[in-house]
Amino acid sequence: MQKLIIQVAINEYVTREQNPLVPMSIQEIAQDATDCANAGASIVHFHPRDPKTGLTRPADVAMYAEIAQRFRAKCDLIYYPTYGSEKRLGDQLTHVYELTTHPIGKLEAHLIGLAPVNLAGYDASKRRFLYDEPYASSFSEFIPFFEFCNKTGLKPFLIAYELGHIRAALRYREMGLLRDPLVLHLRFSDAHSFGPLPNADGIRSYLSVVPKGVPVQWFTQVYGAPHYPMNRLAIQMGGHARIGIGELAREPKSPRSNARIVESIVKQARRDGREIASTAEARKLLGMKTPS
Repeated sequence: MQKLIIQVAINEYVTREQNPLVPMSIQEIAQDATDCANAGASIVHFHPRDPKTGLTRPADVAMYAEIAQRFRAKCDLIYYPTYGSEKRLGDQLTHVYELTTHPIGKLEAHLIGLAPVNLAGYDASKRRFLYDEPYASSFSEFIPFFEFCNKTGLKPFLIAYELGHIRAALRYREMGLLRDPLVLHLRFSDAHSFGPLPNADGIRSYLSVVPKGVPVQWFTQVYGAPHYPMNRLAIQMGGHARIGIGELAREPKSPRSNARIVESIVKQARRDGREIASTAEARKLLGMKTPS
């Protein structure tokens, strides 16, 4: 079986109250990324945080660049930012376009959700939806981004919340807008109402949409309690793992650092017969260029 790529969501929107080990400052995020690389991760995702309030600064190019400069001085890592807060997809990606050619914070990849989807929270005990969080973009809105990726070499990672999102990705591939391999993030949750159930059949249902002969690399990306079981399934089924404090703010037992979480996944992978991909090997598996 191919080597396992480990990706870490370093902080997302997690607060210190939820996990006292979540990295917040520029220095903490950069050091955490370095520690994750040393433990076996090859990709990191992080949200810059306001140094006074702790709130995310999703489009702060200078902060992304400084964090990247700090960890790149010590290790080789792929990183990608989060979205901007604007309504239009193109406006959400302004900082991505800037970072792709940035002399210090240069991007190699970016994760983009193939909307529409409603990330509505649900309270099972009260049998009611807590909130609505709809995302909607037309098919045509994605085309300029994919054209930009082909022009610059930026690798698009594609979020699938529903099976139809993979069908859309295949259409973009037919149009010559997506290059092989497709890199899919298969989203699951026990607290939301999108997508298949978080189990092995759910993974299979996503993958069943991909025709034979279409090269694909895939990660599980899981909200809530099924996080670790689903990553174990990804390891066993030939996929890759996305883990970290940003994915599961409250650990089942005591809080762990991101590096400790990576170490546990490395041990699990080796028990299941998979070796860990280096960052250079991850680039090759994902169809990414070697940075100059």
